[in-house]
Amino acid sequence: MAKPDYKQSPRPEKHPTSPIMPFMSGLLSGVFLSFLGYLYVSQETLSSAHHLSQATVSTAKIQAPAPQKPKPLDQTTFEFYTILAEQEERIEAIDHTATQQSPPKPKIVPAKPNVKGYLLQLGAFKKPSEAHSLRAELLLNNYLNTHIESITHNHQRWHRVQIGPFSHRAQAKQAQAKLKRFNPVIKAITG
Repeated sequence: MAKPDYKQSPRPEKHPTSPIMPFMSGLLSGVFLSFLGYLYVSQETLSSAHHLSQATVSTAKIQAPAPQKPKPLDQTTFEFYTILAEQEERIEAIDHTATQQSPPKPKIVPAKPNVKGYLLQLGAFKKPSEAHSLRAELLLNNYLNTHIESITHNHQRWHRVQIGPFSHRAQAKQAQAKLKRFNPVIKAITG
């Protein structure tokens, strides 16, 4: 018995192919398919135009339906725009050059202040847009006595969102309980 020959036969050498050939064949097939698509669409357009011209002739004989009365629009009114317009506050421009030249004088606080009322502070923001956003949310939830107080502290501008004034601390406590998700702080108004 003869042993099988496991020696591999020599393979023919591969010739390097140009990368241009696959690109060109893909480009030509794409152009050809695009041309076929153009012919298909233009044929449909011509046939639909022909059917449309026949349809207009046949529909001219049919009477047009009587025009329907338009449905009444929903008569919902929004009070948001009027509430915001009534609660709008104008902020005057501050001359920063005058405040930089002379430092502010410290306030003298009496030992026992006379309390004139109470405020709830719901937040202090560096960006006025965030303060106005919170104020708008509170106005929409029917807290109409909401206002923004702008102050400068440590050379930074802060915008406080406050509700009030309340004449009694108990009233401020009730409002604080309703707005506890904002973690409000009760502040006394002194004078």
